Amino acid sequence: MKFKSVCRSLFALVVVCILISGCCLTASAKTPYHDYTYFSNSGMQQQSYAQPTSPSYDVETVIDWESLGLDLKLSKISDIFEWKDDLYILDSGNSRVIVVGLADSKYEVKRIVTIKKDGEEIKLGNGQGIFVDVDGRILIAVHDTGSIADKGDTQSALIGMVYVCDNEGNIQHTINAPDSDVIPDGIQFRPINVVVDEHGQYFVLVDGSTRGTYKFSPDFEFLGFFGSQRVQVTLELYLEQAWRLILSDEQVKADERIVPTVFVNFDLSEDGFFYTIANPGEALATGNDHVMKLNSLSTNVLRNVGRVYGDPFVHYATGGTDKTVFTDIAVDNDGFMYCLDVTRGRIFIYDQDSAVLGVMGAKSTSDTERQWGTFASPCAVEVYQDRVLVADDTNNTITVFRETDLMKNLRVAVNLTDEGFYEEAGPYWKNVLKYDSISGLANEGMSRYYNTLGDYSTAMEYAKRAYAQHTYSEIYKTSRDEALNKYFPFIMIGVVIVVLVPIFFTQRRLKKRRSQDEYVKKYNKYTYPMYCAMHPFKGFADLKYEKKYSVPIATLIVFMIFVAQVLYSTSSGFIWNPRVADITNINMLATFMTTVGVFVLYVICNWAVTTLFNGEGKFTEIWCFTAYAMIPFVIMRIPMIILSNFFTEDEMAFLSIVGVLMYIWLAATILMATMEVHQYSFMGTILALVVTVLAMVIVVCIAAIIYSLMLQMISFVTNLSNEIALRL
Repeated sequence: MKFKSVCRSLFALVVVCILISGCCLTASAKTPYHDYTYFSNSGMQQQSYAQPTSPSYDVETVIDWESLGLDLKLSKISDIFEWKDDLYILDSGNSRVIVVGLADSKYEVKRIVTIKKDGEEIKLGNGQGIFVDVDGRILIAVHDTGSIADKGDTQSALIGMVYVCDNEGNIQHTINAPDSDVIPDGIQFRPINVVVDEHGQYFVLVDGSTRGTYKFSPDFEFLGFFGSQRVQVTLELYLEQAWRLILSDEQVKADERIVPTVFVNFDLSEDGFFYTIANPGEALATGNDHVMKLNSLSTNVLRNVGRVYGDPFVHYATGGTDKTVFTDIAVDNDGFMYCLDVTRGRIFIYDQDSAVLGVMGAKSTSDTERQWGTFASPCAVEVYQDRVLVADDTNNTITVFRETDLMKNLRVAVNLTDEGFYEEAGPYWKNVLKYDSISGLANEGMSRYYNTLGDYSTAMEYAKRAYAQHTYSEIYKTSRDEALNKYFPFIMIGVVIVVLVPIFFTQRRLKKRRSQDEYVKKYNKYTYPMYCAMHPFKGFADLKYEKKYSVPIATLIVFMIFVAQVLYSTSSGFIWNPRVADITNINMLATFMTTVGVFVLYVICNWAVTTLFNGEGKFTEIWCFTAYAMIPFVIMRIPMIILSNFFTEDEMAFLSIVGVLMYIWLAATILMATMEVHQYSFMGTILALVVTVLAMVIVVCIAAIIYSLMLQMISFVTNLSNEIALRL
């Protein structure tokens, strides 16, 4: 009996484990992708690598024709739009609009609207966009109706128009191609989307329009264009224009022209701003942004413009590149922007600083198997309360995402921070850090929170974690000013002691040195490297003939170059060098190779080059002379490290001047050391240095080629041995 009981218990345990694993597999199948974000804050560009994070949105459900209880399958969902707790689905393949309730999360069909003209149903053709105005009228942008309109003797175009219907689908008016002199000949009126502002004005986005959106009055009178972006004057544009001067007329006509940005899609926020997305290549060529928030003057008012939107890297697929291409944008009541990337099937969420708040979604891995949270061809995105809805025009589904606790806390924290309530936002930022400990926004928010509490050291530590140099500088300046006001008398006493004591001892040493022999004082082997740095003309000239150089001292100087660079990377001020915030990422081997390695390579290449150019310097002399010439680098690094820890962001210009002086001094000592060790003229020295640098580049290239060939050889041998082992 006892044995049977044990077997039953084990069997029950196995069944429970299987059920639990099955549940886990089912849950993970709903989101078959890894959530990630990009490290962003209010003061820096997003970095070019993704960071894993907790999901900001989870899949709630997927709406399709079966879940809606429709008798006719959905056919080519073109667009979706939310109005008064209802979702309007443009089922252009079936020439209908399906209205689905959203308020109770039951997602049931309320009614089906067919588009009618004079009581007869019409085909929508290639319907692209849908909008519902404040009066409940349904507007549908039809890219073309399949008919041909005569545009002159040789021009013809597919008819496109906007249907303005009542809430029952009866067409009350159509917006057609306007007859205006400001519209260039040959431009086809093919609407992509349409919106109506609070004043009743119609804005129609036309495919290929380089002048912005078409603007119509409430009486459907053409008023002109809105949102036209100028081509920014760049070096590329100057080169383009110069190149055209030497091309023939046929070549100029065939050449790709740089024209103003063409909008791909847009959305109108409740506060009256237009949020637009453009083709990333065109935006880059014209100097404009991929995502823009336009005011009434067509000016982009997004904070921190110039950020990289979408995935900043390029994935090379078969036969081409795989860049982020946004096709739709939606804006919620908090100003958060939801940009739909059709290339990878992802939705990127940004705040008004263009900082990444989250990334969700993915492309389907199979054409036959559908997984929740993935899309075959996403075409539209819409926001409703705490939900994001994404339409797929291939699968003809609408995926509903609902925000997680991470996004709820992040939303409140961002809004409070934007309004200046840093202390109130602190608890929410703490909750965000529980889900995403490396969030730049959350760490910067905590920095501001502790700053309001007067805990400056903790505030600066959080600012370091966020790489928020501007915020760190402001907090440090406040902390430094308070410390100066509190300890000013003691600081002055310390300054006086630091200044007077060295002067006193310097005077005593000068008295002793006056009695010493000038020759002995000048040519002490331990102090001579400093003498060469301070008097490079005479120092290196005497060093050549007196041969007072020391190989051990020169080698010690080379090692000091490495130490100085390590101290610079680990101990300089955060405002000057933000990498000190995480010294674990500092590669000591890379630092060694960029200091000692470069030095050794320079000496070898210089010795090889000057041997061919009749240089008189021996390898040992080149080693010592070059090491002595590097003394300015070691000397100037120390004050730069010290000063960088005391200067604010506004004072860093002085430190830049110190750096420039260091490199000028270093160039002078290297020039004089090379001239004297090889007994070259000035121009001969310049030529030798240039050829030496070229030789270094050649050596590095050859080393890279050899390294690549070795890797390929190792891979070949490994694969061959594995193949032989399998055959045996």
